[in-house]
Amino acid sequence: MNGFRRFQAGFFLCVLISFLMAGCSRNPQKYIAQGKEYLARGRYNEAIIEFRNAIKSAPNLSEAHYQLAIGQLLSGQFTDAYESLLKTVQLNPGNSEAQLRLANLLLMESKFDEARTKAELILKRDAGNLRAQILLGNTYAQMLQLDSSIGEVGQGFQREPRLLPAYF
Repeated sequence: MNGFRRFQAGFFLCVLISFLMAGCSRNPQKYIAQGKEYLARGRYNEAIIEFRNAIKSAPNLSEAHYQLAIGQLLSGQFTDAYESLLKTVQLNPGNSEAQLRLANLLLMESKFDEARTKAELILKRDAGNLRAQILLGNTYAQMLQLDSSIGEVGQGFQREPRLLPAYF
C-alpha cells in the first residue's frame, strides 16, 4: 500500500508540474509584441529571437514569419528575410506588404519576371497601390521595356505627384 501512495504522489506531482509548465508558456502574440518593441528600439537580434519563439509556439502564424522577415531585413539578413517572406506569403497570400517586400528582394536579385508578377498580383487587389506601381515600373525599366516602365511610373505619380522628385 505504501508503494501505491508513492506512485499516486509521484503521478500527482508530474501532473502538477505539467500544468505549471503549460501555464508558464507564452502566447505567440506576446512574443510578437515583445519583438515589435525590440524592433522599435533598434534591437534587431533580440526581436528576431522573439519572433522565432513565436514561430516555435505557432508555426503557421503568418504574422510571426512576417515580423521575423522585417527584423531580418533591418539587420541585413536578406537571404533569411527572403525565406521568411516566402513562408509568410505561403501562409497568407493576401498580405500585400509581404508580397511587396518579397518582390523588391526579387528585383534586387535581378528576377524581374517574378518581381513583376508579384507587383501585378498586388495591383489586381489594390489598383491604387503606388508602391506596387513603382515596383512594376522598375521591373520594366530593368528589363529595358522603357515604354511600359514610363507608363506605370507615370500612373503612380498622377496619383501622388509629391513622390516624383524622390523617385528621380
